[in-house]
Amino acid sequence: LLIATGIAPFILLLGKGLFIYIQDLASYFAPPISVIFLVGILWRKASARAANSTLIAGIVFGIVLKLITPQLPTNLSVLLTPFLNRAFVSWLFSLSVMVAVSLLGDRLNRKILADDIIWKPSYVRLSDEENNRHRGWQNFMVWWSIALALRVLVYFVYA
Repeated sequence: LLIATGIAPFILLLGKGLFIYIQDLASYFAPPISVIFLVGILWRKASARAANSTLIAGIVFGIVLKLITPQLPTNLSVLLTPFLNRAFVSWLFSLSVMVAVSLLGDRLNRKILADDIIWKPSYVRLSDEENNRHRGWQNFMVWWSIALALRVLVYFVYA
């Protein structure tokens, strides 16, 4: 409480709310971490060296992007000012670093992963007994399709 009381006047002097600063910090760290998680689970060729490189390069890129955004041409500056847009650009950069370092990395040094670590489409398939048990309105694909259709409908109605 004492630390927050001490920091509060400085946050007020900066002119933006605390929410914006927290979201800016998240836009530096979240994109590379999410890329490492998703690519690490879904792609067998992802390597530890690529994960480390992605984390460092992604955070640095996010900070540099925040710093150079005001100096960019007007159209690009306006596009990259919102933290979510910068986070998406940082995510794309982090993804490219992860893939490039994984593909160009040392293949001899790569550890052999167990078969059950990387996600496979066979994990989604149900047995015949489960398929018979979940027919009609009990089928999760029916409910998933309805939920997707409702989301698309809400998007187009309110967009």
